Amino acid sequence: QRGYGLKEILENQVGPTILEAEIKYKRELRLRENIRIETRFEEWKGKVGKVKQKMINENGEDCAKVELTFGVFDMKRRKLIE
Repeated sequence: QRGYGLKEILENQVGPTILEAEIKYKRELRLRENIRIETRFEEWKGKVGKVKQKMINENGEDCAKVELTFGVFDMKRRKLIE
């Protein structure tokens, strides 16, 4: 919808890649339970960035947290790019 999706990644041969993921499960989520996912961009240093996400249930309780370390990968050159 915002001009960047799988189609653009395949055309440009450049896209995000997850380098590391740390997941902490705190509470059970039930099938079809409504949740909210909050995403916060933490930092970008050179070729590597960090993002944090939280899953929050209808009662406002944190159910899971994830910290992702990622980069932008050039699929033709097979390396991270800035």
